[in-house]
Amino acid sequence: MAKRNWRPFLEARAWAHDQHFRTAKQWLELYKQGAMPSDIPSTPYYVYRAQWKSWGDFLGTGYIASQNRQYRSFEEARQWARAQGFKSNTEWLKLAAEKRLPEDIPTNVQQVYQSEWKGIADFLGNDYVATYNRTYRSFDMAREWARTYSLQSEKEWREHSKQPGWLPSDIPANVFNCYRGEWISWGDFLGTGYVATGNRHHRPFAEARNWARAQGLKSYTDWNKRIRVPGWLPTDIPADPRKTYGTTFTSVGDFLGTGNRSSREYNWRSFHEARAWAREQQIDSMAEWYELARSAKATKQWPGDIPINADALYMSKGWKGWEDFLGVRRMAKRSKVEERLRHELASILPEIDLAVRRISISGERKKDVDVCAPALRLVIEYDGNHWHGTKESEARDKTKTQMLQNAGWTVVRIRESPLELISSMDVQVPANQSTFKRALAVLKHLSRMGYAAQDAVDRYAAGGRIVNGARASEVIRETWLPFTEAQAWAQAQGIKSQAQWLKRLKQEGWLPSDIPRQPLVVYQDQCATWGEFLGTGRLANFKRKYRTFAEAREWACSVHLKSRTQWVAQAKQEGWLPADIPSNAYHVYEREWTSWGDFLGSGNVAPGGHHWRTFTSARQLAQEQQVSTRAGWQELIRSNVLPADIPASPQTVYAGEWAGWPDFLGKNRQKFP
Repeated sequence: MAKRNWRPFLEARAWAHDQHFRTAKQWLELYKQGAMPSDIPSTPYYVYRAQWKSWGDFLGTGYIASQNRQYRSFEEARQWARAQGFKSNTEWLKLAAEKRLPEDIPTNVQQVYQSEWKGIADFLGNDYVATYNRTYRSFDMAREWARTYSLQSEKEWREHSKQPGWLPSDIPANVFNCYRGEWISWGDFLGTGYVATGNRHHRPFAEARNWARAQGLKSYTDWNKRIRVPGWLPTDIPADPRKTYGTTFTSVGDFLGTGNRSSREYNWRSFHEARAWAREQQIDSMAEWYELARSAKATKQWPGDIPINADALYMSKGWKGWEDFLGVRRMAKRSKVEERLRHELASILPEIDLAVRRISISGERKKDVDVCAPALRLVIEYDGNHWHGTKESEARDKTKTQMLQNAGWTVVRIRESPLELISSMDVQVPANQSTFKRALAVLKHLSRMGYAAQDAVDRYAAGGRIVNGARASEVIRETWLPFTEAQAWAQAQGIKSQAQWLKRLKQEGWLPSDIPRQPLVVYQDQCATWGEFLGTGRLANFKRKYRTFAEAREWACSVHLKSRTQWVAQAKQEGWLPADIPSNAYHVYEREWTSWGDFLGSGNVAPGGHHWRTFTSARQLAQEQQVSTRAGWQELIRSNVLPADIPASPQTVYAGEWAGWPDFLGKNRQKFP
């Protein structure tokens, strides 16, 4: 900048006046757009520092920065403020925010007039007294006043205290904090006599149990209902006896005298025995487990030593999840809900072909379908809320429906609540509904459409339970292909990485139904890495053996990169980086690492590695530049006119000594009388 022939200051200022800019920001925007004449600087405050007064003078706006303004005296400013009739500091700040204050009256009056300041009430001329300066009534007098209003709780007190004018100025809203030394309780202060639960004195456990047994309650549900009845529970008997009496409280049955035992008092089978029994039941989900438990309990066929809440009881005794407990760890082809529904519908609608999972459409790839009745040209799709709940999936469902309809198929979508129907052909079913109820709802819908015989649907409804569950369970429990066969198929595809595998999964119909989408999970006992599964031999990063740091650095220097950005870009190019040199070199060699400049041989030094001048020396140089704002300092940095040992962000580098930009630039605000 110093080598250019700039216009004289007066000519540059005259040109600036002609542009009618209002702010320095608009000036800098013009410079960034490349529309500034070449002989007019972007940093006029620096180039013309000997003649510079302010941006207001240079742009012709007359604006004066706050720190350079001459304000009225405190007395004159206060006189003007009182004449406005303000009632609060909020009204004053609103006027300032709307820029309706005279230019010689500051917004931050407390700071500018701090030596004469006596509070906002004095300045505005009203009788408001800040909370911390008030003198309150004694605790006894405040309590006496509070009791006259017959309030029943702390909540009512707080609601009333928010009403303007309700609370006398010498009684605080936060009475608990103000009268902390004399405070007993809200019941005492308001006169209700209520005692907080934590402060009550309860009857001994034996007496409380005798009283509870006399009430004739049958369960803890009954207890919880009764304690909500006002006045029913004596004040010296706790609402939650389990918590109050701790280990003395053994069970609800003992406390109420019903004889019922808690779960921990039963002699349950071991986890392995219970799991073996569960797997014999041939059920496939937690929902079906609870459905079986309800029906078996009703007929008294449920074993007394098998817990219904097995997940809770066996959580620390070997529990690995419901699929492990029920013996359905692998499901190769469909969701369990969908598979069971397919078999139930097929039991009533014989036209459904369970072997058909894909149909051909002229000019299109084969389409996967959930349920198909070729003779009726009917397709039934099950849309679970988890997988079909987004706008994108809804759009895909609509497109697929339209494509099938154009090909002459009738499409019925079973939409799981809260999914909305896509067409009038669809039916909505509740989430977490039993297989029987879900199938019955769909069959009734198909009957209304003329696809299912009404008498067959009525017979199914009268049965009250699923009829094709055994066959569905067999299908659900079908396993994936053996590992060696799945591995051979995968390697025949020529895939080299997990990323390529995931990309190919997006191609509809590419993956056979008996090969899992996540092979490393299903075949975890046979292989641990994608390299093994795909046959590439590639090792996972954590298993690799890398060159030493010195050897890796020597190689990195030989490729002549200049920055970390270039390294990252090159490392993404397949085959560029040797297998024994990590792409994340900084993390692998963190003990020997100094900088990217050292590793790449470029000599570049990261900001944290610089040796800066002392704060005093840097501040002295900054003040010599005659820059008045942080924006001006940033312009200097961008102009590259400062020495290399002066940081661009001095407030960060010199955080321990930093006192603000005005101090650093030598432009401390002045206080005016």
